[in-house]
Amino acid sequence: MDDLEGLKSAGLYLADPNTGKEEITLAGILIFGSEELIHLALPHHRTDALLRRENLNRYDVRDDISANLMRSYERLMQFTAKHLNDKFYLEGDQRVSLRDKIFREVISNLLIY
Repeated sequence: MDDLEGLKSAGLYLADPNTGKEEITLAGILIFGSEELIHLALPHHRTDALLRRENLNRYDVRDDISANLMRSYERLMQFTAKHLNDKFYLEGDQRVSLRDKIFREVISNLLIY
């Protein structure tokens, strides 16, 4: 299956009911689009990651993300890994990153909603 067929089967590339022309949907643009395409389709789309520790009225670190949802997820996970502690935790005899487990869920939900 080629990429276009995959997009079609996922409902991310459909025919416009008014024109009959096939094009990528807004969801497809948000998931896979380049920053330029996203900016054209949704100029207001962005995720602002802020870290406030010293002065709670101002941020100490900021990452302004206007990428697709997949890249946004990666950047937000990198932001949490860089700026939040990950205390040692064992499940059985395996070390588990509680920070990664928690923020995988938090960031996924944040981007979906």
